Amino acid sequence: FRYLAMMHNYIDVDHWLNKIKEIDCKDERWTVLQRVDIHFAKGILLDSIGKYDLAFQSFQLANALYRSQIQYCAKEAQNHLTLIQRVFESRFDKSSALFPALEITPIFIVGMIRSGTSLFAEILSSHSYISSAGETSAFSNSIQRVCQRSDALLSIRDITDEQFVAVRNEYQEQVRKETNGTGSWIINKLNHNFLYLGIIRKIFPEAIIIHVKRSPKAAGLSIYQRYFAEPQNFA
Repeated sequence: FRYLAMMHNYIDVDHWLNKIKEIDCKDERWTVLQRVDIHFAKGILLDSIGKYDLAFQSFQLANALYRSQIQYCAKEAQNHLTLIQRVFESRFDKSSALFPALEITPIFIVGMIRSGTSLFAEILSSHSYISSAGETSAFSNSIQRVCQRSDALLSIRDITDEQFVAVRNEYQEQVRKETNGTGSWIINKLNHNFLYLGIIRKIFPEAIIIHVKRSPKAAGLSIYQRYFAEPQNFA
C-alpha cells in the first residue's frame, strides 16, 4: 500500500483510501511492520488531498509502532559523537604527509537525511567531469579493512601514514569501480560519512566536503513522513 500511495498523483486516491479504511489493523494476521506500512500509506494519501490533521494522526501511529520495534538510545549516540568530537578537537597533525597524488578528486556530500543531498549530487554529477558513486560505504569499508580495526575514528594517532596511503588507494579503486572508471571528480553522498569527516580530512586533504542544510522543521517533517528502506533508528 505504501508504494502505491507514493504514486498518489497517478491513482484514484479516494478509492484507495476507502480500501485502506476497510483494513482492520488490529487483526493479528497483520505483522507490526505490515501495520506500519498501512498507516504510512494512509498518511501519505491523506496528506496528498490536504487532510493534514488526519494524515499526521496516521504518521503518529506508524512512527509509534515502528519505534516499538527498534532499540535506540539517544544518550549513547550523543556520548559516541562527543568522543569523536573530542578526538578531532584536540591537537593533532591535521596536515598529512606528502601522499602520492590520486587520479581523482573525492567529493563528500553530507547532511541530514531528507535535506537535499541526493538532489545536490544529481545536479553536480550532470557535469561531464563529475561522477557519483551514490551512497557508497567505500570509505568506512576501506579504513576498516586496511587498519583492521572498527575504532579507527577514536584511534587516529595509532594509524600510520602507510595505512593512510593504503586507504587512499583502496578507496580510489573502489569508487572508480562503482562509477565504471568515469569522471575525475567522484561524489560519495553517504550521509553517515559525517562521522568520518575528521579522518577524511586527514587522509584526503584534497577532498571537497559539502554540507547540505535544510530547515530543521522541514527536514524533520519529511523524515517523520517516511518509512525508510534502510533503518534510520535515530529518526
